[in-house]
Amino acid sequence: MMTHLIRMFAALALVLAAALPAAAQSPLTVIAKVNDRVITAFEVDQRARFMTLLRAASDPRKEALERLIEERLQFDIGEKFGIVPTDEAVLAGMEEFAQRGQLSREDFIQALAGAGVEEQTFRDFVKAGLIWREVVRGRFGPLVRITDADIDKALSATAPQRQGVRIQFAEIIMPADTPARRDQALGIAQRIALSPSPGAFSAAARQYSLSGSRDRGGLVDWVDLADMQPGLANILLKLQPGEVSDPVELPNAVAVFQLRAIQETGTIDPIDQTVKYLVYTIPDGAGAAAQAELTELREDTDFCPDLYEHVSDLPAERLQEGEFQLGNVPGDIALALARLDKGEIAADMTPAGNLRVVMLCSRERILPEEITRDSVRTSLINQRLGQLGAGYLAELRGNANIVLYGQ
Repeated sequence: MMTHLIRMFAALALVLAAALPAAAQSPLTVIAKVNDRVITAFEVDQRARFMTLLRAASDPRKEALERLIEERLQFDIGEKFGIVPTDEAVLAGMEEFAQRGQLSREDFIQALAGAGVEEQTFRDFVKAGLIWREVVRGRFGPLVRITDADIDKALSATAPQRQGVRIQFAEIIMPADTPARRDQALGIAQRIALSPSPGAFSAAARQYSLSGSRDRGGLVDWVDLADMQPGLANILLKLQPGEVSDPVELPNAVAVFQLRAIQETGTIDPIDQTVKYLVYTIPDGAGAAAQAELTELREDTDFCPDLYEHVSDLPAERLQEGEFQLGNVPGDIALALARLDKGEIAADMTPAGNLRVVMLCSRERILPEEITRDSVRTSLINQRLGQLGAGYLAELRGNANIVLYGQ
């Protein structure tokens, strides 16, 4: 599942920029007929674009026609049994599908529109799935029996962990604490987008970025996706390696990001997490005194109590505390926390010329619930129903009158 999601996100920008070429036939040309239902060239083109967006097939047009034939059979049998999903059920199904990619239904539909895919194509895809699920459950549900022995066997099998994901990227954080600086930063971001090679991006990071990563050409080493604020993660996942994001406005700053690589890991991806952190400000960040203090902090500060002790005689406003669910952490701070383990610090220059030191105190990961016998039973039932449904669909196809035109 995770592989599918990453491919789906990684395909977004590519497909929005270069959708499939239009079919050679007129959109109204009939490509196939399934019993009394026709499939047009327009429908095949739409479904091929949709499947390309999801990276669901190596030959999108061939696979699109196959899926449309199966859906005509599913609509036929649904009509026979009087199964008609309500508008509310279809909308809920569309929402659930979009959320697999951490998008709202509206955002997903907007992404489809950018690739030339109409909302109705998405709606028909979901509706056919809902119909087929009800058909299979109604026909085979009473026949499926899962025994305790079946569950024991499944629990004893070595199941792979749900894979997490990590990403490598480069960043440029530019000051935008005044309207003039904001306009300047946005202009620089536009120029960067015109020459998005990794070398050019790194050169721009060394010249313009406030981030502590600027000396490395903006490169941020591997970061677990689960440790990133969801908004920032979504920005990066919509890019192909080498592509540059649109400008992202942060508090008093403008950021651009370049995705360098994506990898799956063997770790369990947490559902959510809460982070506790400290933010400490050192005035005149480029000065010798500030740099010496930062060096001292890196050498002598291993835990948050150490930082509390360091600032005990300083003005209270120079130290701020934060404890939030990761999705509620301000984006610029979340970006710093994503690189840190407990007790580590990150230091970036602020637009005002001060050093901002961020220290991670704790990271409480909320992991998926442990596998239970009930969850295994449900999984086995769905697996059996899927097998029976596939056989039933093959039977329907064998008995159907299917005519292909110009194939």
